[in-house]
Amino acid sequence: MGEDGARAPGPLDADHELRRKRAISRVFAGAGLVTCLVAGAVAFYRGQLERGLVISAVGLVSLAAVLLHRRVRHLDLLNAPALACVAAFTLYLLVTGGTDKSGAMWVMINPPLLLFALGVRLGGLMTAVFLLAAAAVLLLPVPWLQQAGYSLDYKLRILPALLFVASVAFVFELSRARAQRRYEAEIGERRRAEARAEKASRAKSDFLARVSHELRTPLAGVVGATHLLEGLVEGAEARELVAAQRQAGEDLRGLVDQLLDLARIEAGHLSLELGSVELAALCREALELVRARAAEKGLALELDLDPALPRCVRADGLRLKQVLANLLANATKFTARGRVRLAGRPLETPGDASWVRLEVEDTGAGVRVEDRERIFEEFVQAGPDAGQRGGAGLGLAICRELIGAMGGRLTLDSRPGQGSTFGVEVPFEVCAPALGPARPEPDAGEALGLAVLVAEDEPVCRLVMQGMLGRLGCRVELAADGREAVARAAAGAFDCILMDCEMPVLDGHQAAREIRAAEAGRPDAGRTPILAVTASAMSADRERCRASGMDGVLSKPVSPAVLRAALLSLPGRRP
Repeated sequence: MGEDGARAPGPLDADHELRRKRAISRVFAGAGLVTCLVAGAVAFYRGQLERGLVISAVGLVSLAAVLLHRRVRHLDLLNAPALACVAAFTLYLLVTGGTDKSGAMWVMINPPLLLFALGVRLGGLMTAVFLLAAAAVLLLPVPWLQQAGYSLDYKLRILPALLFVASVAFVFELSRARAQRRYEAEIGERRRAEARAEKASRAKSDFLARVSHELRTPLAGVVGATHLLEGLVEGAEARELVAAQRQAGEDLRGLVDQLLDLARIEAGHLSLELGSVELAALCREALELVRARAAEKGLALELDLDPALPRCVRADGLRLKQVLANLLANATKFTARGRVRLAGRPLETPGDASWVRLEVEDTGAGVRVEDRERIFEEFVQAGPDAGQRGGAGLGLAICRELIGAMGGRLTLDSRPGQGSTFGVEVPFEVCAPALGPARPEPDAGEALGLAVLVAEDEPVCRLVMQGMLGRLGCRVELAADGREAVARAAAGAFDCILMDCEMPVLDGHQAAREIRAAEAGRPDAGRTPILAVTASAMSADRERCRASGMDGVLSKPVSPAVLRAALLSLPGRRP
């Protein structure tokens, strides 16, 4: 409270104090209005015209306070004059004696009114003045002040009682003000701590986003060049080395993706893109992601889907497959022999949503009881040899956040030495499968025959993209910056433009806008699909790409399979 010498309150503290004072003002003014109506009516009924007029004047002041207290923000400007009138009225009753010398009783209400409504400083000052005035009325030998004719013994009882009431009200209000100051100090410190934590989280997220961007660009060259090398090398040893290099690159890309997901979660930017998802197909795709590694270890992969499982649901297919892929990868990694099983079945739950349980079961070493909660924490790996198996300890923490964002839960049932079962239970809305025009898909080795413009300033990434597109049977033209990309797009006809976002001279976003503006001026030219190929993979970056007129986003590094799938899904692709 400002009147008590505390720090200036913040906006929320000021609003709290304003609401408190308004509540007190409303109660006091309403009570005063009712009291004046009753007392005034009694005075006029008894023929006490002067007293009735005084009471009526005080009642009008109370009525004005009732009407104005909602419109006035600085309530002390309203309360102080109103309570001064009430104090003057009670002194008038003390002087005149009131009815049957009851005026002394009314002066007792003034100290609490002043202190509770105005606070320790202003209320305490006005209470001190009022006490001095009351003492003068009772003790000064002035005939006009002695109209009530109180005896000395009666006066000596009134003054201590009045001082006692004033002291109790003062101590109470002082204690409340100090408690309010402590509360405001705690709230202020909490806000400052939250602001510091939010600033640190933003800084960490920005750092992770920048580091991941800087890692993705050279990583795109390493992984892409490895994919191209796989078809060129001869000899078992050379192929084994290239495969090892490709696997290391994929592992590094997975770590970068996990760091990005962690940054999204901590920044509150995790979003889901819902669409029509066929659960059986998604489960099969997730299982295929670990088939090669399971084969290397001699593990059996099993898929067991209940026939009653909904065929198609509305979900974020990429995120759901990411969770299943992570659980399957962990099961494959921590299982030395036996099998890894992916099962799915519907759950019977109340409500309109259809709950589905997808579970990954393995025959590995299991999880110790003391580690069953820890493994879902960030950067935590459980088990005596967990650190020797690689990984950053982020996968399960991210999976739990993703499933939580879907409104579901991630469960664990494990017995040491007998394996583990991770369950994903999510509510889905059942929907009809997405129907679209059937287009013949080229075989894996068949040339796509597309004309593609690649805008990329990094020479290594440019070389890798040219090699991948060449193997897919595409005709490729290259541009080293956004300005050159705009010029080539205007000069030739392309089935697709692959656009890097951060380029010199003109960045990819502005280049896309200029290409779209040029197309708008030539309606007969048609609209060329533009896919962003970027190392910036945060959700805000994707939204910026779409806002600039691009049709999709490919995150670096891009594998040949992902590139081929993106080109096959282009709108208006020629069959």
